[in-house]
Amino acid sequence: MKKNIGHFITISFILIGLSAICSSCKDANAKNGNTANPPTPTSYQLVWSDEFNRSAIDTTNWNFEIGGNGWGNHEQEYYQRENASIENGCLVITGKKEGEGGKHYTSSRMTTQAKHEFLYGRIEARIKIPVGQGFWPAFWMLGADINEVLWPACGETDIMEHINSDSLIYGTLHWDKNGHVQRGDTLRSTPSGFHVYAVEWDKDFIK
Repeated sequence: MKKNIGHFITISFILIGLSAICSSCKDANAKNGNTANPPTPTSYQLVWSDEFNRSAIDTTNWNFEIGGNGWGNHEQEYYQRENASIENGCLVITGKKEGEGGKHYTSSRMTTQAKHEFLYGRIEARIKIPVGQGFWPAFWMLGADINEVLWPACGETDIMEHINSDSLIYGTLHWDKNGHVQRGDTLRSTPSGFHVYAVEWDKDFIK
């Protein structure tokens, strides 16, 4: 029987273009006319959060993954630390059309690997994402044992993915069962506005 393995959080902006992704933006959320805080289930107790209320990204919470090897998706950008910043209480990841590492674009990809890992509970972020052809922002988790068992055996939980310019938000699970298996669903949304994207996870389900 496979032991229960915690997951770490990943935030990435895959692109063939320009724009930004924001997470946990209370000030910007209010400016956009959405001042209500999402309901928090009373059965949960907060164990960790990052409100991005410092002047710089807290590297005790986040790693910056560096490189431009395509990351299994034929991605067109080079990930670097310089494209992530904090502005008005927001984490902002900015895609730029610029040459780096043999690529024509740059972006950022951040993880909590080996710093904050989670087994069960509710994982959420308030996010506003760009809409345009070639964009692929994502908020997702990977199994903490990925370096030992590799993907997809480590498991992957895609909490939010949005591709190109339509109104569909994707939530998908990936795992290994004699090969890669995936299952998920979509919902229609207004991705250019602020929304809370979340999963609730216990030993019996992920929703």
